[in-house]
Amino acid sequence: MRFIISITLLFTSFLSSACTCFSSSLEESVQNADFIYVGQITSAQVNGPKRVVNYLSNIETLKGSPDTDTLVSYIEEGMCSSPAAVGYRYVVFGKKGITPTLGLCGATQIITESSKELVASVQEITANKSLKQDK
Repeated sequence: MRFIISITLLFTSFLSSACTCFSSSLEESVQNADFIYVGQITSAQVNGPKRVVNYLSNIETLKGSPDTDTLVSYIEEGMCSSPAAVGYRYVVFGKKGITPTLGLCGATQIITESSKELVASVQEITANKSLKQDK
């Protein structure tokens, strides 16, 4: 009986430390962003005990005019962190005057083989929004 209680408590504490995301749909994320671009991290600098400022080169602008070439990421031991890496490409969603942040629950994310269709989807959404606005 003690074994079952111990396992249950361990499992429950594990679940309580897991991330809970309430993410917007891709359409909402595109609509709410002032700018979206594909950027590749060219360098990074630790800026505090767990904060990293990543510097990107803009590969392709998908919406608006980006006003920053930086992306903040965090080094954390928890399951909610999403570290960045030099050389990788990211789809960056941003608001004017605010430095974008990389996290598991946000729209900004790394481009992998499995997420390449994300860029195509953003391009399709922004193209359709432009057509609707022109009418």
